[in-house]
Amino acid sequence: MKRFLLPTIAILTATQADAFCGEMSFMEFLSQERQAEVQAKAADVINAQGLFWTATRGEDTLYIAGSIHIYTPELEPLIATMVDEVIAPTEVLLTEASAEDFAKVNQMLAADPSLILLPDNKTLIDLMDPVAWSALHEVLRDRGIPAFTVGRLKPFMVATQLSLMSECIDVQDPATMEGVDHSAFLAAQEMDIPNKSLETPTTIFELMDSMPLDDQIATLEIANFNPEIINATLSTMVNAYLDQDISLLMVADTIPELLAPYADPDEADRIMADQNDLLLDQRNHNWIPVIEAETTDYDDISIVVGAAHLPGEDGILNLLAENGWSIARIE
Repeated sequence: MKRFLLPTIAILTATQADAFCGEMSFMEFLSQERQAEVQAKAADVINAQGLFWTATRGEDTLYIAGSIHIYTPELEPLIATMVDEVIAPTEVLLTEASAEDFAKVNQMLAADPSLILLPDNKTLIDLMDPVAWSALHEVLRDRGIPAFTVGRLKPFMVATQLSLMSECIDVQDPATMEGVDHSAFLAAQEMDIPNKSLETPTTIFELMDSMPLDDQIATLEIANFNPEIINATLSTMVNAYLDQDISLLMVADTIPELLAPYADPDEADRIMADQNDLLLDQRNHNWIPVIEAETTDYDDISIVVGAAHLPGEDGILNLLAENGWSIARIE
């Protein structure tokens, strides 16, 4: 799973928009030689430059955008571009979960919190390596996040919320977690464009529960809770979007310098590869027939999903191209 569970990005560069959080970068933690190695690896990721795309086949056109599942004010100009370039020209909006299903998830969690809580009253304190828990507890305390509450959560819930531990965002602002996806929902509603889900509301929970608990715990134990790295990672993510190049983010999960000091790089590679397969690749493949089925009823379709779903051999852009769609970046 990409730790950067990833705004729709406007046609702006970092020099044209406000930099986020001082424009820190996780590359600062690497030697020049290691930076060159990582950049070379990132350069091999296909479709990682540009986050607005079209896909055409016959009379059908898909308007595609990457999103980020957090919100900061710096993204406002980008949200406006997403609305104008991706959503406005279309007849239906497809998102990972529709606004209606998103609300259903919140209702389900209120009625059955076991979806996100560890079973049998277990806690992360009991399951995690003591050194790793101590590091997590310290950053939670510094950010004013109740450690007891977090300790009851399933590991994937904590792993996907690491950005909340960054000093670069205001965790007290409810809008922070609404993300760019929420803006897409509102835009579609205002334009009377129907919004449909690409998958069922419980898919993400079912996928994570299919992963062995030991591996879920390991995703936290290999994470680096150094506040400087957490801040730099989030800053890198957001500023990469402003620059429309997420290639570095696609290879960041297994950069040893960004892992916990005691993490085994080979084991980290295995764990993250398994999670990427579950949360990115499998879902991407599952979404393609759902997208194509919508062309029966609609000629112009907008798709807004996490940006990490777009690039790579198993990204939705390449999968669509393999199915005969002509892919083009919106410049």
